[in-house]
Amino acid sequence: MRHLLRWSVSCVCFAALIGLVVTGTMYQAPATAQTMSESAQPSTDPTNAFSRGVQAVKNKNFQLAINLFETAASRSEYEAQYNLAYLLRHGKGRPQNYTEALYWVKLAQLGGIELAEDLADEIEDRLSEKQLKPVLDRVASALERRIEAGEFEAIPQLAAYHHSLLPEPDFEQAYLWYAIAVALSLPEVIDRRDDMEDELEPEQIGALQEESTAIFNRLLAGEPIRQPQSEAADEN
Repeated sequence: MRHLLRWSVSCVCFAALIGLVVTGTMYQAPATAQTMSESAQPSTDPTNAFSRGVQAVKNKNFQLAINLFETAASRSEYEAQYNLAYLLRHGKGRPQNYTEALYWVKLAQLGGIELAEDLADEIEDRLSEKQLKPVLDRVASALERRIEAGEFEAIPQLAAYHHSLLPEPDFEQAYLWYAIAVALSLPEVIDRRDDMEDELEPEQIGALQEESTAIFNRLLAGEPIRQPQSEAADEN
């Protein structure tokens, strides 16, 4: 538990409360029809979902907590993504689901939650390579959707995904997305772009610069990242 205490105040609260899960003590949900129907309902009010989720954990209402964390996690609140993954990994509030837990903890990891890497490694050890690939593909798709929606903070996360989350780094795609992040003046990405460039051959760099420029222009125009196949065929 000691390493959990270095997190933020809200997460410290969560970590301390969830300690019963860590030590293996099982929470017994009240077995009334009213509790099962009411506490398991997702909240329709997104306001303060994370802090309310922490309170739900304090009340040992893990069904409500997991729904509240899911609400916040779907809005790319990284601490909520970590907590949701933690509950899913341990089967608190819902049956254990390693692939779903890994999806959320990978997003939290890319969002800068330090504890997420250890949890991700722990979950990956319980999955096969065949199970891992769809999860990673889903993470990339989620990041691309955010980018297309104008959430450009996800751009360096997508670059980091290609560089550090894949079993084998994809330096080309990492360079492409870091280059776009630099063009958008996002912080702390110039050195990362240049590090990726050092891994590439000159002919690769030229082609990637053309591709990054095309994607950059499409993003600024509010268009999808990937050019529709019909338009690409017309150009050819």
